[in-house]
Formats: sequence, C-alpha cells, structure tokens
Amino acid sequence: MNSITFPQAAQSIHAQASGFIGQLKSHVANQASQLDKLSHTLHTPSELADSAAGLAALREQLNSLLFSGFAVALTPYQYRIGTQQHLSADTAATFAAQKLTEQYDPVSGQHGLALVITGSTESTFAANLSAITTLLAFPEWLAVTDHAQKNAVLAIEKMQIPARRLNPYWRTDDFAYQAPLSTTQHYLSAELAQAQACAESAVSPVERLKQLAALQSQTMDTLLTDVSNFIRLFQGQCYAVRLTGTPANMAKQLRETRISAEPYSTLFLMVSDQEPTFFYQMVNV
Repeated sequence: MNSITFPQAAQSIHAQASGFIGQLKSHVANQASQLDKLSHTLHTPSELADSAAGLAALREQLNSLLFSGFAVALTPYQYRIGTQQHLSADTAATFAAQKLTEQYDPVSGQHGLALVITGSTESTFAANLSAITTLLAFPEWLAVTDHAQKNAVLAIEKMQIPARRLNPYWRTDDFAYQAPLSTTQHYLSAELAQAQACAESAVSPVERLKQLAALQSQTMDTLLTDVSNFIRLFQGQCYAVRLTGTPANMAKQLRETRISAEPYSTLFLMVSDQEPTFFYQMVNV
C-alpha cells in the first residue's frame, strides 16, 4: 500500500517561494513606514474623471434589465405534448396556457413572453433552431436542436450504429482542475505571484505606467471588438407574444393567439413579476 505525501516537486516550489515571502513581509513593512514620512503624494486625476463619474448611473440602468421568474419549454419530443413527434405552435400555445393555470405546478407573475420557433419539416425546424440558439441558448432549446438534428439525418445514416463499447467508457479530463492538483496550483501560484510582483519593481514607475497604458488600450480594443461581435448575434426571426396580467389572463391571451400551423415547433414561455424589458425590446413586442 502506498503512502500519500505532498509531492516533492510541489514542496520544492513552496519552500523557495515561502522563504522569499518571509523576506518580503519585512521589506513591505519597512517600505510602509517610509510612506509615513512623505509630506504629500503626487496625484494627477484623469481629465476624464468627471465624465466617467457621470456614467455611474448607467450601472443602475443596466441592473434594472436583470430579472428572475419562471420558465417552461414545450417541444414535439415531450411525452404527452408532441403527437408522433409533431407539435404545431398553436397547440404548443394551448399547452402553455394550461401550464399557466395548472393547480399542481402553480406560477406567479404579471409579465410574460412566449417565444416560438417553427419549421415545415424537421430539418428546417432543426436549422431554424440552430440559428436562433447561437443567441437564445436556453438549455431546453439546445436539447431540442440536438434531437431535431439527429432525427433529420438520412435513414441510411440512422442505420450506421457504432459498435458497442465496453463499460466503463473513457472520458476526457483536465486534471489541472481537479483537487489536489488544482488546489496546489492555486496556493503555489499565489506564492510565486508575490515574487513576480516584487521583481516588477525593477521597472521604473514611468515605464510601468506606459506598459499599463498599452495594456489598457489593448483591453479596450478587444472589448469593443467583442461587444460588436456579440451585438451582431442579434438577428433572425421568431414568433413572439407579449403577455400581461394574472396567469389566468396570460393563459387566455395565449389561447386566443394564432401563431402557426407548421407541424414542428417549440415554445419557450417566461413569466416574471418584473417586466422583461430586455427581451420585449429584443423581439419588438
């Protein structure tokens, strides 16, 4: 039987890093005492500080778009929902109306939104779902997309069943994220970071500020590019029905709505006490 000990490679790193940290603690304390002797510190506020402060209120506006509530998805592949794996949008709306007033699974809220994706064939349905889930990655819709895509393949492909594998199956794994290796990496990296921070003191303050400015500029460029790419995802089409009032009122609105008679559809319904402004504006309802 083998004994478990802290690995020698990790212990060597820890011993050197922790020894340096002991010296660094005394050095930091000494430097802190030197700061007390300064009569004043040089500080030049940014010329954009006032403009930046004026944007602080936007954080509140952004947070106001967040909301919580309830959600349910209806798909052709659910038991007692689809008929031979077919489900029209109008039938899905009827089932959604029943869910809103179901006694054994009650829901509350004054605002709702029903989003519907349809298709005349299963392959079209799968393609429409695949396009929309790049943005609306609801777990239920991702699962439906996978199901529809598999069902839409050619019959000959369905017969190409791979040979049965032996249990248990291999799985891919990244052991860097598993304890105790992940924990060791976390703590020893923190120790080494102290030494790295101290090593950076060899660079002059002016040069460090220039490096920081270059890094900030690069970060802003990347951010602007990422945001632009994300905004471009907001495209495509889906049916959308805005619902208001009590769950019973919303159920009535769904029953009275005519959406589509195409044989394949999925309906995602969200209900909340807070108005889902973000989604309302996204689908223009």
